[in-house]
Amino acid sequence: MMTGVVLRWVAVGLWGIGLLAGCAAPPPPPSAATLDMLTVPKPQGPRAQAMTHYALAQAYLERDQPYIALEEIRRALEADPRFPQAYSLLGLVHLRNQATGLAQESFNRALDMATQPPLSGDDLGQVQHHLGWSQCQQGQYAQGQTQLVRALSQPGFTQAAEAWIALGDCQKMAGQQTQARNSWLQALRLAPQHPGVRARLDSAQAK
Repeated sequence: MMTGVVLRWVAVGLWGIGLLAGCAAPPPPPSAATLDMLTVPKPQGPRAQAMTHYALAQAYLERDQPYIALEEIRRALEADPRFPQAYSLLGLVHLRNQATGLAQESFNRALDMATQPPLSGDDLGQVQHHLGWSQCQQGQYAQGQTQLVRALSQPGFTQAAEAWIALGDCQKMAGQQTQARNSWLQALRLAPQHPGVRARLDSAQAK
């Protein structure tokens, strides 16, 4: 009789130990399918894809590689044919390649797209920024400065520091040294670590 009671208590104890062990056990590892879902990046929408190629195009153009920039712009427009910023950057590439007629067509198309609903202050600001800088490069300083100021007035414009730099450069080309320095100071307030701004201000101070 005692033996049976002991066995029952042993069985209950073993069941309890097994239950606790089950509670403390780590969760099973994720399946291969779950891991694949976690490691594969989420697909981007058309505008996000276009923005990625647009950023690359800007970088290549800044490095004086207009033909590679042109390829990235083409990819941006394949992703989103209604992306006005890409057309305005295309205008700068055409201008770099001495194709002023094509540049103006690109800027006109960009402005038309950027002023259609739904309106985006960043889109319009970027277009005005590029258009203004292109006009400054062609010696149309007053028109270029007007466009750059318009860009800076757009709500949500994300390239304000770069636009202030461009405005300062345009003012310098026009012989407006004091205004140029003030514009670069505005850029420095927005981007204190920007090496280009420091270099411009140091050069102006040396003179």
